Amino acid sequence: MTTMEINAFYQQLFNEYFPGKHFTVQTEFYSTKTANHYVKRKGRYLHYKISQHFDSAPERILKILFLILSSKLFRLKLKPELKKEYHSYVENHIMPDIPPSKPRISKQYTAVGSVYNLNDIFDHINQIHFSGRIKRPLIAWSLHKSYNRLGFYSDDRALLVISRIFDNRKVPANVVEYLVYHEMLHIHFPAQKINGRRRIHTPEFRKIEHSFPDYKSINIWIKKNKHRL
Repeated sequence: MTTMEINAFYQQLFNEYFPGKHFTVQTEFYSTKTANHYVKRKGRYLHYKISQHFDSAPERILKILFLILSSKLFRLKLKPELKKEYHSYVENHIMPDIPPSKPRISKQYTAVGSVYNLNDIFDHINQIHFSGRIKRPLIAWSLHKSYNRLGFYSDDRALLVISRIFDNRKVPANVVEYLVYHEMLHIHFPAQKINGRRRIHTPEFRKIEHSFPDYKSINIWIKKNKHRL
């Protein structure tokens, strides 16, 4: 569908669904890497901006999209099955053609702390426990102190983070090494789907994790001392 055609189509739909309202509809496909759409009201004009990825969408999907956007302006109640139909179409016919955007990573992340350098610890653990096979991701201290989430590994960002509460002279080196080791295991053992559920701490993961030297005493130390850091 061309811009001229979508503009005439949406004006026709507006006149059909909102006969008592007098607006001039202006609709266009716009260049974007996403599947996002917008509608803005300016005076007696309604501006619909439709993602360029929908220029070949069926007329019915474009009609449902019109209703979804218009409902935000005029409190139009939509049947749940219409939204379900639209999102199903997007998931199956639009999203596969849109490359996923790479999440941004804060430039404030750094591996060099006031006490510990996480890059050095990663390389040390990598050689001892993984024979140097794990490619080093961006590794950093957390931007803020966290007492519950002690560390995490984000596969889509290739980012390994350790809570900065452990960048402390009170913290034994093997505690930081264990925390880095735990997150490295998430690289070594990617998440699995078991019985439809996503599992990140599989039995194999736990078995290898428990083999870390002084595993029990380190975890006891963490539980006892983390809130004092």
